[in-house]
Amino acid sequence: MYEALHAQKARRKDECNLLVILELANNHMGDVELGKRIIREHAEVTKDYPQFQYAFKFQYRDLPTFIHPTADENHKYVKRFRETNLSRTDRLVLKGFAEGLGFKQRVPRLMSNQSLT
Repeated sequence: MYEALHAQKARRKDECNLLVILELANNHMGDVELGKRIIREHAEVTKDYPQFQYAFKFQYRDLPTFIHPTADENHKYVKRFRETNLSRTDRLVLKGFAEGLGFKQRVPRLMSNQSLT
């Protein structure tokens, strides 16, 4: 795939409608500054391939409805979701940061009944 990207590098951006979706999920580990660093580093990489459009998919889970009330709080995934949860304000900060660097944003509607828009 690396070779294919380089072969197409010379094409103009408007010649390609491909959208590459980058997923942040909870790789920020609940830290807004780490989230910004991840987004910034992706911006550095993607600028070498202007023929593509890029979007960040922010995967938000509404924990009160996502984690069952009887779930084992010590289960590794329950703990991870709780430990990496961001406030709405923090999520909006990351959204705005990504948009400021030219990324589109995608929020899967199936994950939450709340939107970042």
